[in-house]
Amino acid sequence: MLLKNGKETRVQKGYVMVIGDNYIGLAIYKNAHVSVAIGNANNDIKSCTTHTTLTNDKNSLV
Repeated sequence: MLLKNGKETRVQKGYVMVIGDNYIGLAIYKNAHVSVAIGNANNDIKSCTTHTTLTNDKNSLV
């Protein structure tokens, strides 16, 4: 279950992908089915995600 505005939704984990480069999403990276760290993220973040992409100055997400 996911939370949206503090309420549970029926979105299953297998349908969730998160992208980020900051510690604020650490718990989310660990619990999402697919998680992507931006290349300039700290190694602590990269180790918690399932994938890593290019840095933010290399058009990591388009």
